[in-house]
Amino acid sequence: MSRLFFSTFALSLFVGPLFGQKSHLLVYSQGDGAYAIFGSNQKEAVKKANFIPKNTKISVRPKSGIETISAGFQFRFGAESKFEVGDEGIHLIDGSLMIRSRNVFNKSNIRTPRGLVEISGSGTALIQVEQNGGAKLVGVLGKLAFKCKNSGSTSIYFPDPSSS
Repeated sequence: MSRLFFSTFALSLFVGPLFGQKSHLLVYSQGDGAYAIFGSNQKEAVKKANFIPKNTKISVRPKSGIETISAGFQFRFGAESKFEVGDEGIHLIDGSLMIRSRNVFNKSNIRTPRGLVEISGSGTALIQVEQNGGAKLVGVLGKLAFKCKNSGSTSIYFPDPSSS
């Protein structure tokens, strides 16, 4: 079983960059996990060690959560979150997301109902979609920059606690 996981993981590291797209591999599912919603409201469970289907709405079930990895990032989607994975990043429709970057040169886009944020740097952050469609961004650890693409506002840096 561990060889299958390792093979799938290794393949995801090499195939993703070849096509210029960031695929998300589901590595952990807690509780009832999540399901993909296709065209005519057809639902299908998203299974561990499989890639999240692109441009398809994913809904995390109540009292559940999932974890994905993609090109140097680790993503954890909270209970009752709804999102889509596209070529330009993640569209977080509702709910919460924890993002962890391990490389200072990483960049990822997170679209919310009212905006688009580019996250870059190394560290951990929490993002939650509010009821009015806005988003709450909290830097937890490391040094990350959040850049609002809609307003063009300057990057906000969260300093590394170990550097003080």
